[in-house]
Amino acid sequence: MKRQLLRVSSALLLLAAVVSAQESGWRPQPLHAALGEVIDAKENSRYRIFGEIPGFTAARYYHHSNDWHQLHLLRNDAGRGRHLILRLTSTEINQMRAGLAQRFQALAAGDTIPARPLYAIVEARWRARAGFSKITLRDGTVINGELLRAQADTLLVQTPGGLQISVPDLQIAGISELLGVIHAGAFQRTDPNNMRLLLAPTGRSLPAGQGYFADYYLFFPTLAYGVTDFLSISGGISILPGAPSQLGYAGLKLTWPVSSQVGLATGVSHLMIPEDVEDATLAYAVATYGSKRSAVTLGAGQPFTTDDTGKPVLLVGAEAQISNSIKLLTENWIFTGTDEPQVLFSGGVRFFGERLAVDLALFRIFRCFLGGEEGVAGQDCGDRPQTARCLHVFGPIGKVILGPVIQKGTCEALGAGSKSSQVPCWMTSVAGMSRRLTLHPFLCISSLLRFSLLSP
Repeated sequence: MKRQLLRVSSALLLLAAVVSAQESGWRPQPLHAALGEVIDAKENSRYRIFGEIPGFTAARYYHHSNDWHQLHLLRNDAGRGRHLILRLTSTEINQMRAGLAQRFQALAAGDTIPARPLYAIVEARWRARAGFSKITLRDGTVINGELLRAQADTLLVQTPGGLQISVPDLQIAGISELLGVIHAGAFQRTDPNNMRLLLAPTGRSLPAGQGYFADYYLFFPTLAYGVTDFLSISGGISILPGAPSQLGYAGLKLTWPVSSQVGLATGVSHLMIPEDVEDATLAYAVATYGSKRSAVTLGAGQPFTTDDTGKPVLLVGAEAQISNSIKLLTENWIFTGTDEPQVLFSGGVRFFGERLAVDLALFRIFRCFLGGEEGVAGQDCGDRPQTARCLHVFGPIGKVILGPVIQKGTCEALGAGSKSSQVPCWMTSVAGMSRRLTLHPFLCISSLLRFSLLSP
């Protein structure tokens, strides 16, 4: 009885969406008088409109305004329905209509039509959605579910509760991928930025055509892009106000998904530090074991220096999702460049939505690193200048993690008022406070991005 009521409710909801779509002017229009509103597989093959598309079922053209046109295509592939929405210009629509007119005239005259498709749709434009999708209807209604199959110009969708709904293409305003799993009998989204912990990478990959923007402490923005499903690149530059020069960052990451539970990655990160401070380069390898909700990451890195003084650095990290929008994170670095290895502890929380995430964390930073006299665990830092002590204890990896702003400490250490100053003196108030704290805040705001770099 409950399932029947759900079906009736779904039918009424979709009927309302149809009425709303028609009233808003979203009626499909034929691209040619000889074609109906729906272009089926036979018409596509006969007139060579979109090219060979395995599993193609239907296409519709929608006119919204003089500058806004949409083309919807449906197909079945790998046992699932797929849906593609293309936004076209008036020029592209007019070219398609003119091309169709020429092909109909050629057929009427007994001539053959060109073998080249009128508007070829390359395979790469079809995004595989093996999991859940967010289907937004034209009246604003949202349906979350799996695209089971395409039936002519209708999609069969199955909700997380097992209810199957037929959604006509006429009602669909957009479809986007949902990152999530079924947990405790309900759909629960997963972290959109699971390619990294706080600063360190995980063994998970960044899918081709996707990327993310991350802004650390507001002054250190970075951008990453998935070139393929296994290769991603990243880079960024600091935007420190008043600084005579800025920091630069570049990175490359290769991933190998061993299984649904295990992911391996290796890569190189390079931090370009201006003026007379040596750049920092780190080669690393990490392994992640676990699900999308909870996992453990282990890794090791080797910093490279001109004098071969860089020592290996080890990483132990973990993540655990505790709700639909909150994940707990810890990232801990073990520095082997001293007689007694030092550990940089951290713990934090990530608040996330479908694409946006905000990280808040605390790092325990050593007094030795910040210029304290007692050192860590009784270790004597000596009477070297503060910067020298920092590099001696932590090597270049310290520059990658905490940056030269905190390394320098005071206006005197920065060379205030001189040309050698790398950051403005107002930043040293943060460093001065850091010397009196054992826990230091961490902030990162990130967003998952999708790039459309493919032509039709």
